[in-house]
Amino acid sequence: MGKNTFLGFSSFDSVRILSSTRSEGNMRLNDGEDQSLGSQSLRNAFFSKTGIPISSVVSAQLSHSITIARVTKANGGTIVRNVDGLITNERELYLTVTAADCLPVMFLSQDPRAIALVHAGWRGLRDGILSNLVTTFQKEFRVAAESLLAEIGPGICVDHYRFPEAATVFKSIPQSYKEYSDGLHLSLQVLARQQLLSAGIPPDCITASADCTYENAARYFSYRRDHSAVLSANLYGISLRRA
Repeated sequence: MGKNTFLGFSSFDSVRILSSTRSEGNMRLNDGEDQSLGSQSLRNAFFSKTGIPISSVVSAQLSHSITIARVTKANGGTIVRNVDGLITNERELYLTVTAADCLPVMFLSQDPRAIALVHAGWRGLRDGILSNLVTTFQKEFRVAAESLLAEIGPGICVDHYRFPEAATVFKSIPQSYKEYSDGLHLSLQVLARQQLLSAGIPPDCITASADCTYENAARYFSYRRDHSAVLSANLYGISLRRA
């Protein structure tokens, strides 16, 4: 496991942050029920190296939705299907998602007594996944938006994310796209930050990684850069440490 890319959350003693590197292999879960031996072997090796038992890991099987699942230790060692966010208040339970240009976004209540991890691509951001996560915090744990910390993780930057439909899909957020010589480009980071602010999280409680997954080929997989027949992805995770 290389240098952590979540520099804001990594400074908190209350949480442990995980992020795999490209050299550690493809961590993406397959779309089907069964995981390939190669992918599962790489994931097992990653968790073994970090000293984390598989029984303490909850994995999200992504569907580019806005669905958030509250999980407990009963979900440890399992894959939660058709969700793009996980939330818990249980300690030593590792929430994990994978991403290959989309944004991993982490949340921590300032208490700290609850965490969440979201996979946010353009579809999820269009449909309001981060707003839904903030609402879920309020519903499940009575944590108000102004009591949340959020960190936007590494993802593809606007310079490399050509998105011709941006002016139509995100018409109400014109600051999220720019005109380049090859057409419109979209900023997932601007979309994410704007949605977090609109949901009520204070500006000084939002941090963001400067890493672009497209530009840093040594560390990150990138769907837009690699054009691989097999989609490969990095793994990101967060857990609450024991009190």
